[in-house]
Amino acid sequence: MTSGGELWYTPEDARRWGEYRRYEQLFDGRHLEAFNLPTPSARRLQRYMICNMAGLISKTCADILFGESPRITAAETDAQAAALRIAHDTHLRMVGYEAALGASFRGDAVLKVRWTDGGARIDEVPAALYLPERDPDDQRTVRRVTLAWLRPHGDALYLRREVHEPGVVRHRLDKVDGADYKLVGRAPLSLLYGADAPPEEEETGLPEIPILHIPNYRTGSTFWGYSDYVGLESLFMALNERLSQVSEVLRKHASPRLAVPQDYIRPDGTVALEDLEVIPFDPHTRPRPEYLTWDAHLSAAFGEIDKLLDLIMLTSETAPAMFGLEKYGVAESGRALKYRLLRTLAKIARKRVYFGVALSKALYLAQLLEVQHGARYTPLAPEIDWNDGLPNGDLELAQIEQTLLNSGATSLDTTLLHLHPDWTPDQVTQEKVLIREQA
Repeated sequence: MTSGGELWYTPEDARRWGEYRRYEQLFDGRHLEAFNLPTPSARRLQRYMICNMAGLISKTCADILFGESPRITAAETDAQAAALRIAHDTHLRMVGYEAALGASFRGDAVLKVRWTDGGARIDEVPAALYLPERDPDDQRTVRRVTLAWLRPHGDALYLRREVHEPGVVRHRLDKVDGADYKLVGRAPLSLLYGADAPPEEEETGLPEIPILHIPNYRTGSTFWGYSDYVGLESLFMALNERLSQVSEVLRKHASPRLAVPQDYIRPDGTVALEDLEVIPFDPHTRPRPEYLTWDAHLSAAFGEIDKLLDLIMLTSETAPAMFGLEKYGVAESGRALKYRLLRTLAKIARKRVYFGVALSKALYLAQLLEVQHGARYTPLAPEIDWNDGLPNGDLELAQIEQTLLNSGATSLDTTLLHLHPDWTPDQVTQEKVLIREQA
């Protein structure tokens, strides 16, 4: 580091960014970069085969978590209608899906609630931008949150920061030394944004910081979440290496070399073509040519590949049935399938604990912003109810909802929302009008 200047991140942040970068490379299938391996060459393997189980694990988790829209319910009708409208307008299911992908491979996801000309919005923020200042006496309590990202402008590099505290956000721009990323001087925001530059300080009116951290999962002694890839990197590497070695063996021996006796070779080093087409020989005086082949014992290699796949699925809590690799046949019923997916569903339930709290708080803060800008209702934190993420039988679901409706155990609004979870309150109202007209 050069002398002078302010360092705007901690060693913990640098370590975390390094892990995020490696895990994202695994997710993207860039395993040569993730494992810092040399490029395949003629002296090594011709090809490095990659089985991207990492990306498949993360996408499977996100697919189950947000494959179906979560149900949003509030105690008051106006608050529920507002929460549903905000979720629809901000594409909350898509935002949640992308956040679930990031949380799976990084270990952390971050949501940001803000006000725009189009109303309240809920967006995902890359977790690397999230720099919390925590209470030294309570590591789970966040006093201040900074969102920081680098912005090149001309030949210079700048650090753009949003410093969030309850009720206020401060905007800053600093010039950065490109060699060590230290801050070397304050710069006006108008340098980047011109007349549209945000004020250096603006009030949000919110009682909480509108930046929500979602750990993938964590223990009581940690603040940051754990990636789904923890404990799997050596298995990913071993699987890739074994696949690469098998591919290399098959490539080399797909065209075996021909071994011929010395007297077949002419003085100039060539072999007559007619000798290779039809070769008469005396088995007592002249040995016959033969192809050089090698028994590679690939059955053992493929057995190891199967074992590595089993270990990856076991360690990642991913049931083989999720990938169609079930060894015991197709599940006879939905209940039987759920038993086979027990560990995977438990893993998803663990993620829902964190996502449910964050989505509820995000929708509540978005309602507060609406009320500040003229809306008239009492904001409430909604309940987030999750489906199991598995395919539903439409007939079975319709029969269940009909039974509940006829018995008075549910309302028509709730039934319509369960049957059509992506509908807005206006669509539910229109459908109720049509039902009454047809009655």
